[in-house]
Amino acid sequence: MAKASSPPVARQLSVRSIMDAILQEGPTSRAALAKLTGLSRQTTTQVVLELERDGWLQVSGRMQGPWAEVHDQELNPLAAYVLGIRLEGSIVQMALADIRGDVVAEMSEPTDPSGGLEVVGQLGRLFLALLATAKVQRDRVRFAVMGSPGVVDPEVRPYRYRTEHPASERH
Repeated sequence: MAKASSPPVARQLSVRSIMDAILQEGPTSRAALAKLTGLSRQTTTQVVLELERDGWLQVSGRMQGPWAEVHDQELNPLAAYVLGIRLEGSIVQMALADIRGDVVAEMSEPTDPSGGLEVVGQLGRLFLALLATAKVQRDRVRFAVMGSPGVVDPEVRPYRYRTEHPASERH
């Protein structure tokens, strides 16, 4: 079975450097990105063009430089989203944020008092409603994180935690 190929490590590091610089600085020219990251202008240009082609970056502004038109690059907010979930005994809250960290939709409702699988179903329904409200395709959500009150005891196996959530009291 053939393995899926991934970019060489050096290219991955270059992409990461460019993305981090734009996250920190906001819209930035290629020349400034080369200076900020320490990458050569050629590498910077290649990485920026790849990221534009793949939809991660977009041109945000143009200005006339001494020899040519200069384009600033910025993150494309439609490229990817992250889901945040807060699950407590009395409330479920969800928020969807774009790649720049701007919240595009949020919802909350009382936690299903039945607990267990009913809460799992509730999370799924709320997630789909959130996507519909934000008009975001499901495959654009690249990462999710859920927080729930409690403390994990690493000495107890299987792991257990203590919380006021009614589902945690059922096994």
